[in-house]
Amino acid sequence: MSPRGEHELGSDGGSIRPSDSTSETTMIKPNRKLYIAMAKKDTVDYVYNTSALEGNAMIYSEVQTLLEGITVGGHKLSDENMILNQNRSMKLLFELLDKYSFDDNKNTICMLHKEVAKEEALTWGKFRQSNVRIGGTEFLPPSYDKLDDI
Repeated sequence: MSPRGEHELGSDGGSIRPSDSTSETTMIKPNRKLYIAMAKKDTVDYVYNTSALEGNAMIYSEVQTLLEGITVGGHKLSDENMILNQNRSMKLLFELLDKYSFDDNKNTICMLHKEVAKEEALTWGKFRQSNVRIGGTEFLPPSYDKLDDI
């Protein structure tokens, strides 16, 4: 194991080994069900943080309350919808993972985007048809005409 405790995937793509090649070759099989359960437990954190990055004004406890099915007063409907969309996309992701039917491909990305961007973006559930910029950064996302190739 490296001094920082880093790990990397083994050559079989499913096992984990210490990233320091001079260390022992002990292979650790990941516990898929445990990782999914841990991610599900952190859903409120994920939904809160991703929504906050988009400028959502709800505080953590309000997000938690809304995800429990109780309305929260004093916020824009668009903020509530953003929270609910993020939560629906997480439920879809976990459903795909639970059924071993998650594929890292255009169809899956578009299905998740359809849930996240519903009634927020100009279009949802498909790749954009124009170039975009990300405010506050110099990073340029890939050109829209290159997305199918990624």
